[in-house]
Amino acid sequence: MKISSLLLSLSPAVVVGNMYDVIMPQYASACTNGCLPWASAGGSNATMQKFINDLFVDPDSVAAAGSSCAMPAAHAGDNECDCAEKDGDTYIYDSYEGPWCFCKDPVPGENATQYCTPAKHVPEQINLQLAASGIVVVGFVTYEDVNATDPPVAEFGTVGGDNTTISGLTHWYAPPGRSNVTAPAAGDDGRYAFPYSMHYVRFPKLEPGTMYSYKVKSGSADAEWSDTFTFRGPVLAGQTDKPTRIATYGDMGHSHYNCMENLITDCQAGSIDAVIHMGDHAYNIGFSNDRRGDAYMNAFQKVLSQCPWFPIIGNHESSDGDHYAHYEAIAWGEVYGTQADAEKTKSGAKHARPSTPPLHTTATTALGRHLSQGTFYALGLHGPVPSNTSRYGSIDIGLIHYAGLDLNDLDDDQLAWLAEDLEYANANRDVTPWIIVSSHFPVWSQAMQEAKPQTLSLEHYLEDENVEHYDMYAENVDYVQCDADDESCETVADFMVGIGEKLQPLFTQYGVDLYNAGHVHSYESMWPLCDFTKGELCDGEQSFDEPKGTIHITEGNGGVPGVVGDYDVKNCTAPGGFCRMLGDGGAYARITAYNSTTLTYEHVVNNGGAVTDEWTVTQSNHGPFKAVKKQRSA
Repeated sequence: MKISSLLLSLSPAVVVGNMYDVIMPQYASACTNGCLPWASAGGSNATMQKFINDLFVDPDSVAAAGSSCAMPAAHAGDNECDCAEKDGDTYIYDSYEGPWCFCKDPVPGENATQYCTPAKHVPEQINLQLAASGIVVVGFVTYEDVNATDPPVAEFGTVGGDNTTISGLTHWYAPPGRSNVTAPAAGDDGRYAFPYSMHYVRFPKLEPGTMYSYKVKSGSADAEWSDTFTFRGPVLAGQTDKPTRIATYGDMGHSHYNCMENLITDCQAGSIDAVIHMGDHAYNIGFSNDRRGDAYMNAFQKVLSQCPWFPIIGNHESSDGDHYAHYEAIAWGEVYGTQADAEKTKSGAKHARPSTPPLHTTATTALGRHLSQGTFYALGLHGPVPSNTSRYGSIDIGLIHYAGLDLNDLDDDQLAWLAEDLEYANANRDVTPWIIVSSHFPVWSQAMQEAKPQTLSLEHYLEDENVEHYDMYAENVDYVQCDADDESCETVADFMVGIGEKLQPLFTQYGVDLYNAGHVHSYESMWPLCDFTKGELCDGEQSFDEPKGTIHITEGNGGVPGVVGDYDVKNCTAPGGFCRMLGDGGAYARITAYNSTTLTYEHVVNNGGAVTDEWTVTQSNHGPFKAVKKQRSA
């Protein structure tokens, strides 16, 4: 088997979950005399060599890395927090700014460790995005000397069959701190400042369960092919001969105890068909002149090159740069803009979609732009009810209709689209009986209720949380309080009730089965709610058997910065209460729709992969719920 010349991710022989080691031989050392072999970088100092060996989670990675640049996994994210940017050189052992190595014979004044520089013309950050039933878009990044006039291409076909060549689209981007010309120049920190070439190729209709292979390259005259990747065609909308299996979670970065290893293991085993990431990617995508986002996507490539995903916007994307404008007013321009205009009437759309923005972008982070353009080109154009935006969209996959929202700004356009989308989904129950909606933010939460949201600052809640005021594991949550004398301070309670009042009528009218979110860095499962502005049960029932209202879940710790390997779950059910189960520690979910009546939710911890909570919903009468009956005042 060919060893990847782009990115080699080694997995332990016994899978225990968490992050894997990433070896990137195509990256060039910044050391004057090159890199030392990892296996002998400690020289005669046995203590130092043991320290170096222990940087890797897989002992075999030490020798396999040779003298290549790498991102060892054992310390990934150890010194990060859900707060401010760190100094990359100080935390180089954490691979904070990407692959690095120990320098061979450092010259005077040179650090013994140095970050590495990406190669030109070589694809990286390869990821498959869900577009529609049976349709997937592949996105990737290259760094080029000259903006190519030819389009990017993919060689694509069934494993063992003939390949066809498919062309796609390229967009160029230079965020602040990067050169906006093709000739690489040093950035503000004296390191490389390549502009980005972001490429997107749409694959033709896929057959479910069929194994496909592909490789990609840019349109540059000097372009190099990526290695060949394989993936399995996901289940089609309405497919009933096998269950629909998806993984969901929010809030994950490049951290040791994240869920990346679990996701690739599940995908390869057929335990999941797709990944839904409910916002807060990388922590933060724009830090260190965007190298945090680059490191995250290169680490995640092992999963996303083989398992398609649906990224959802979170507050860390919204507050990074210019407050979600890089998701809302992305560079549709040239080809995207004309396609978006042509698609506005697709599916007999009743409501006007957001109009095409000017031919420029306000994005200030590369990963934000890469994700937003990929999501737009995928779900935004090809979803069952196209949104013509990357901020929100939906997908039909197997027996599930899945809609992703942007609650950073639940505006009228988004509500109009959601109403139309849910109307379509409810009328299509014979094909996709289960309707699931996600966003980054929960609309009801035990942890937030205990924190007394009536006094908490909304501005802080929607922006980057300050670790001084925020417990990563959602125990004793202490967000920033509103000043008692500041009558203009909007509270978290205002926000939660406001979005609840907007969403609840739609969820009730169209019978949304599950609502899943992140943001609060813990796990919560709730009994079905008939009034989720107040946390009220449906006729006092605590049962998933023929639920009369939407079931709310928070799965908000896919691997936040600094997450540890410990975990716990506890029963929080009390007579008349909405809370069913609480958990802490890094984890994700596996949702399996077996048929039109049975759906199972598994809460899977990252460290070890154990299922620590599991519950099953039985619903034989999908459709509208009864409207909330308002209680008469005494």
